[in-house]
Amino acid sequence: MKKEEINYTKMVSLFGFVVHKSFSLNLIIYSVLNLVIIAATLGLVSMMADALEATITAFIMWIITVSLFDYLFSLIIYRLLPKLIFYTAGIILVVQLALSMYVTSLIVPNFEFINRIWLNVAIIAIIVFVVRWILSIYLRSLLYKEKETKG
Repeated sequence: MKKEEINYTKMVSLFGFVVHKSFSLNLIIYSVLNLVIIAATLGLVSMMADALEATITAFIMWIITVSLFDYLFSLIIYRLLPKLIFYTAGIILVVQLALSMYVTSLIVPNFEFINRIWLNVAIIAIIVFVVRWILSIYLRSLLYKEKETKG
């Protein structure tokens, strides 16, 4: 009797990367989710302590750049390393998000994290990842529930 092969790609999709099957719609939804979640998270973290120093345009540029970096690197990780995501229970995606946030903060002018840079980036990445994961599961259930009731 052969062991059933585990489909890591299907199991990894539970981590919330794919919200819609269309690539362009998925990228737009992903970017809007990032914009809302990152803005809310940074607002909450900044209320507790000074976490960043940025202008409004730099902040929006940073969120767009983070979304693109995060989407690109997540796509690469999902395509090439689904077993790694499964074995690390998605922690590799949080590390990848934190690295994307830090690298883009170095690239975007007039945007910088202050006071305990790595701690701030790690806390923000964890919160953003968890909230985005929950919202993407909710959005997927809404999108696919409508299709099931129509068909």
